[in-house]
Amino acid sequence: MNTAVAAASFPAVTTLEQTFDATKRVLAAADVVELISIPAGTHVLNVYVEVLEGEAAQTLNVGDGADPDGYVAAATVATTGARVLGAGAIVGKLYSAADTIDIAVPATMAYASLKVRVVAMVTMLG
Repeated sequence: MNTAVAAASFPAVTTLEQTFDATKRVLAAADVVELISIPAGTHVLNVYVEVLEGEAAQTLNVGDGADPDGYVAAATVATTGARVLGAGAIVGKLYSAADTIDIAVPATMAYASLKVRVVAMVTMLG
C-alpha cells in the first residue's frame, strides 16, 4: 500500500522579513526590538541579516525571547552591504508557541544610524 503524500501538499519554505531603521528609533545598550512575529507551529530554519546602512564600531545580536543572541551573536554591522548568516546557538527551531525574532543591542553598543534587513527562512507547519 502506498502511503506517500505528494510533495505539493507539504508546507512550503517561505521568508518573513522586516527592516529596522535606527534613524526612526534610536536604540541604547540592552534595548530589544521585537522585529518579526513568528506564529505558533512555525519552524525557523535560519535567520539572515543584511546591512543596508552600516554604523561604525557597532555589533548586533538577533535572537528570540528565550535566547537574545541565538541566531546572530555580536555580528559586525559597520559595513553597508555586509550580509550575516545566522550561525548562533539556534540552528533550526520549531516554535510551538508564538514568539518574535528580535534585535538585542549588546551591552556596550547603541544605534543611531544603523539600518538592517532581517530575514527568517521558515516553514509554517501549524
